[in-house]
Amino acid sequence: FLNLAPVQALELREAVARTLRASPDVGIVVEERRATGYEVGVERANGLFLPTVDFRAAAGEEFTNDATARAGILPRYESGLTPRQLLFDGAESKNKLALRTARVRSASRRVLETAQGVPTGLAGVGSDARRVG
Repeated sequence: FLNLAPVQALELREAVARTLRASPDVGIVVEERRATGYEVGVERANGLFLPTVDFRAAAGEEFTNDATARAGILPRYESGLTPRQLLFDGAESKNKLALRTARVRSASRRVLETAQGVPTGLAGVGSDARRVG
């Protein structure tokens, strides 16, 4: 016995939308684009131009045995704050930002290219079905 499900006609837009959501190829390139965005971190690359502040702190005991201080264990505490601002790096930061932006743009274009190929194949299937039917 054959169990045939009822066949429903879909509008081309709905068929394309369903196909794009279900297409493994589209899913792969979308995830690759997302991973590239996280990996590259264009937002982080913009931070190359911002000033930074380093904070360093240490605490502990120090053993002394010299003539000027009494022998024994003394408490020791130290801290430091170091602000830094990039003045010039030979355009390295600018080039890193441009490279990262280009990689994200390239991944986005791969998504678009793959997404455009899926409806083309779907339209070909639809026209083949019309010729047969």
